[in-house]
Amino acid sequence: YDVFAMSRYGNITSISESPVQEDLLYVGTDDGLIQVSEDGGENWRKVEQIYGVPKGAFVNDIKADLHDANTVYACLDHHKTGDYRPMLVKSTDRGRTWTSMVGDLPEKHLVWRIVQDHVQQNLFFLATEFGIFFSLDAGEKWTKLKGSPTISFRDLAIQKRENDLVGASFGRGFYVLDDYSPLRESSPEKLKEDNFHIFPIRRALWYAQADSLGGRHGFQGDSFYSADNPPYGATFTYYSGKEFKTKKQLRKDAEKKQKDGDVPLPSWESLRDESLEEGARVYFEITDSDGMIVSRVDGETGKGLHRTTWNFRCNALTSQGSGPLCAPGEYHLEAMLAQDGKIESLGEKVEFQVESTIDPALPIQARNEVLEFLQAVSKSASTAGALRARLTELSEEAKSVREVLKRSNLSTPELVERAQTIAKRLDDFDLQLNGDSNKRYYRVLSEPTISSRINGVLFGASNSTHGPTQTQRDQFEIAQGQLDKASSELKSFIEDTILPFRAELDDAGIPWTKGRELPDVSS
Repeated sequence: YDVFAMSRYGNITSISESPVQEDLLYVGTDDGLIQVSEDGGENWRKVEQIYGVPKGAFVNDIKADLHDANTVYACLDHHKTGDYRPMLVKSTDRGRTWTSMVGDLPEKHLVWRIVQDHVQQNLFFLATEFGIFFSLDAGEKWTKLKGSPTISFRDLAIQKRENDLVGASFGRGFYVLDDYSPLRESSPEKLKEDNFHIFPIRRALWYAQADSLGGRHGFQGDSFYSADNPPYGATFTYYSGKEFKTKKQLRKDAEKKQKDGDVPLPSWESLRDESLEEGARVYFEITDSDGMIVSRVDGETGKGLHRTTWNFRCNALTSQGSGPLCAPGEYHLEAMLAQDGKIESLGEKVEFQVESTIDPALPIQARNEVLEFLQAVSKSASTAGALRARLTELSEEAKSVREVLKRSNLSTPELVERAQTIAKRLDDFDLQLNGDSNKRYYRVLSEPTISSRINGVLFGASNSTHGPTQTQRDQFEIAQGQLDKASSELKSFIEDTILPFRAELDDAGIPWTKGRELPDVSS
């Protein structure tokens, strides 16, 4: 083989200084040696052989324990000789004797880096040839991190302030696990069957998200790479010891377990019950410091560890869209289960804090006043939506009537003329509410409509950390006056014109059209 492709001298591959013992240094080399100095490098003690590790194995990483001055960890490998075993060792006497930490790691998983949690002494993360693993018990049992790709990770680091785990892969990939701190709270007791546990919630940073022109990349194209930000809001990590299954899922599970005999056919009654059953729903109720429910967030119904995020939005005030931003402060979280028409709590409430990232340039308005204003705007938005839906129904009815009158031998010129007049009047109402459809089609600016004023105020004030501006309040006052007028006029038009016209169509024997009373089948 090409001896000139390899170094002919031992090279330092890793070095670690004990954070709890001054002048205690560890050095690993590419020729299988570990050197220890307890006087800041003046003198060195050489470790030449580790039980169970081939002599000359490459020292990929060495790390002094963050909590105990006498403990050190090392990752080694000997794959250049065809030995692909994971080699992970630990010493509790400053390198004099070593024990294995391989535990239940899979075979042929080369180990490249190890990092220890700075809070929980027995929590470790390991970068291997086929992904990232973690251990809650100092290496007795290893579990692959869900979501970490099956690729070679060559480096790991912990961002201590945010408790984020950062991994770098051999393929130049860069991965971040946001807030792994729930793993510190993990234990066999908390992760047992039939248990539902919410882990402590990291402080949630409150701000108004930027709305960048052109999205994340702008106009720079795919050559400008940027990764997604972490989910915006308060993130909740929880464990469910069981899966909340439907009657159909439980039946199928029972059928799979049956080993002898034929699988019994379900009755028609049970199949009907299954089809009418709503699936189980796990959700989280978020309450403010006064105990008022401000939002509900859906979760997963499956077994295992899950995460969901609340985006700081209060309950939606309309049937569409999202609610306003809640203010910074203290909140509580409670997990709920809705199943078989019953709702029950899955555990105790957990407290968390929502904190503003900066002091707002404008003072935050009193949230009660803001919510009161937004509720009024939302009510008007709902009224406008109802009018819009009613107009759509009436316009479709008018169109249907005109089509029937064209074909019916019972129609008269008077009925045709009245149908046309009604259609034009309905179009006038639509113009007041939604504006000129032709101008919208050709992108021509036009005067604000009732809907555009209300929706603009609702969107702007709901997404503001300050609250509604005076301009928004003025716009709403204008829209509210126009809406009241249009609503009153439409109701009068229905009572005075449309209802009598329907009766005339019935009297004339015109075939049934949408909106009219069902025909009497006995006549």
